[in-house]
Amino acid sequence: MRERAELQTRAGAEAVAGLARESASSSKAVMVSDESGATGAASPSLETAGAKSDAVEPNKTTGAKTERILPYKTRWAVWAIIVVSFCGCLAAVVLRGGATEWFGLVLLAGIIAVSGLLPIISMIGLKAERMLTSTRIEADEAAQIELRLSRALRNPFVWIAVGDQAKHCNGMNGRTAAFREMGLLYFRSNWTVRYRLAELTRGSYALESVHVVLGDVLGLTAIARTIPCASELLVLPRLPEEGQNEPRSRAGVSRNAAVLGGYGPDTRLYREGDSLRHLDFRSAARGRGWHTKIQRVQSRAELMVVIDQEMNAYEGKDFLFDSCIGWAFHFARSHAKLGHSVTAATRDWSLRLGSSGNKNGREEERELRERLARLEPLQQELSLDRLLEKALQLPAGSSLQIFTCGLREAQRWIELAGRLETMGFQLELYAVAPGRVASFAMREQQKLLEGRGIEVSWLSLLEHGRIEARPQEGGSDHAIPS
Repeated sequence: MRERAELQTRAGAEAVAGLARESASSSKAVMVSDESGATGAASPSLETAGAKSDAVEPNKTTGAKTERILPYKTRWAVWAIIVVSFCGCLAAVVLRGGATEWFGLVLLAGIIAVSGLLPIISMIGLKAERMLTSTRIEADEAAQIELRLSRALRNPFVWIAVGDQAKHCNGMNGRTAAFREMGLLYFRSNWTVRYRLAELTRGSYALESVHVVLGDVLGLTAIARTIPCASELLVLPRLPEEGQNEPRSRAGVSRNAAVLGGYGPDTRLYREGDSLRHLDFRSAARGRGWHTKIQRVQSRAELMVVIDQEMNAYEGKDFLFDSCIGWAFHFARSHAKLGHSVTAATRDWSLRLGSSGNKNGREEERELRERLARLEPLQQELSLDRLLEKALQLPAGSSLQIFTCGLREAQRWIELAGRLETMGFQLELYAVAPGRVASFAMREQQKLLEGRGIEVSWLSLLEHGRIEARPQEGGSDHAIPS
């Protein structure tokens, strides 16, 4: 019996030693799993609604769940085996007290202390801070981000991994850029990681929390911690080149005078709701049908620039929506420089440019551009009643310029133009062509709308970039910094 117990104890010790070797090799695999290239630089991950790739098109969508930023987990199955083996060795030490039993007990106790207790103790006093070189950048520029980590205990037997995530809050596809890096700090208490978000498109990007994981060198334990560190990065809309599609001057007088019901020399076909006092009875007596007399009133040129926020109009593509926003700001700013009073309006807010009471035009343009950077697409279609309410704030003879990408529902625009004309306003449509030129179907819609007196203009598509996270060049970007 004594020899049999001794053989079982030796077999248990050999199994523990083999398990330790296996854990060490698996730890090495974990540490290099985020490395790319010969230099061992940490590889940033790019995720768009769960799809992971090196370059994500803005119109790419998927319903998959977003992958974890730091995919490191504690190996509970291995820990269960270690705990059971430790209890067995402890019982053997109590019963026998031989050298082999003590060796296995001390070995397992060391593994528990190094791989279990040290990562937990190293979490004490862990802090993280995020620094942005600029909170407002232009489209397609790179945002420089710096993560600073500090710890109270200098433990050379613990590796650390840090992850950060930027979420696009104003897009249709819920794009997310994730960055992660890991390394051994040895006896250092501070660690600085720098990376950049490249080729950003218009919108507000939320950087909420910094994810940190501490683990042991054997790869058995991974303790995760989320440190709140909220930041916002605002990417301003991309603008057309100077001199491209400049609006024409209206010389202080409305290019299209207000068309009102009255006793003027002109007439138009009778519409439901026209006053009986304005009917042209002579024309009806001559057999020409019912007509309504109209008069044209000249007024000061005032414009309302409206952006169609309906998501279906842009086929779920952010770059089409961003192009409309860029063109709308370009036209509003150009008209304001020409001396016109311009009102930029969306569903929730409106902002006036070029008003005589405000002399600081640059502040108005800056505020408008920042508001447009935060503009979100909506599921609801453009409300005609709300547009009419906003139009009533303008004097008669003003024009509504609507920037959209959806001309398929021509009947909606015809109905809006008819209701605006009765109120003394004119509708102008500016449509962004998804391709280099307008298709045959788009040209047919244009003919139909222009036949009803609606002016349609085509705008080119502004170049669009991709959201991508990249580490900066330098030694601090290696998985195991020196």
